[in-house]
Amino acid sequence: MTALRQIKESAQALLREGKTEETWELLLSALEAVLSKNCNLELLVAKLRRERLNPRSERLDPAQLALLFEALAGQAAREPEMDPRRRPRRTRSSTARSTTPRRASPTRRRRPIARRVRVGRHAG
Repeated sequence: MTALRQIKESAQALLREGKTEETWELLLSALEAVLSKNCNLELLVAKLRRERLNPRSERLDPAQLALLFEALAGQAAREPEMDPRRRPRRTRSSTARSTTPRRASPTRRRRPIARRVRVGRHAG
């Protein structure tokens, strides 16, 4: 508060000397400086709030990213290459027939059974 005390003492000294115009100029320039500083502080607070409440995407350390690429490259070197056009092999367990009869699900429609009907003497 020493700056405020200095401004007050300077303004009072100017008034004692009868310099009212200079007093007003001193007070208005002090007020302008305070308003400018206040505006800068409000902008800084808004910026800090944005950074705290709306964090941007996390930044990765380039060294960590390099380690990840090395690990992936090492893993790819250990695995055999796969031909994307080749169908995967079926294992015995996936092709073995189940011993329990398969029930139709309630949402699945049953297909009608085609029956042959003979007309004539030798219907069988």
